Amino acid sequence: MTPEDFRKLSIIERLEALAARTAAQESGHSIKKALGLNRYELSHLRRLDRCLSDTAKHLINKNRLSEGHARALARLPHPQQERLVRDTLQKQWSVRDLEQAVKATIEGADIRDKSADARYYDQLGVYISDQLGHPVKIQPAHTPGHGQITITYFGLDSFDGILNRMRIKLPDEL
Repeated sequence: MTPEDFRKLSIIERLEALAARTAAQESGHSIKKALGLNRYELSHLRRLDRCLSDTAKHLINKNRLSEGHARALARLPHPQQERLVRDTLQKQWSVRDLEQAVKATIEGADIRDKSADARYYDQLGVYISDQLGHPVKIQPAHTPGHGQITITYFGLDSFDGILNRMRIKLPDEL
């Protein structure tokens, strides 16, 4: 594999290629040379491979999380990664949002230190997410009794599954 081909791979494919080379007992120097990596890039890939939970790797491979999300998550133990992966998907956090959550988690603060109403809507979103099997975000409006529910789906099959779970039948012609 040429260095150009290696750089075109997704982060998970790069991790797998690196693992295959390491399993072949190549030295770090020959791996760097063969894949066109510098020392920092090689150590970064090894750290991601070692530190990311299987769930995070799977979601990155499915393009549901980015390499930036992976870098942020790698700073945490697996159980905390799982919680923040769930929050990232449900709340559609950017890399910056996730980095702030990771920092707060490391410092011992809880990013969920919110008003009782905000915590209630977050918990309600998690409950509905568990029922539907898809991320749900509930955003109350400033007007009492009004708001917005956002359900995230990942493809037409996923969308059809949501409609089925909600028992919504679409007419043949729309």
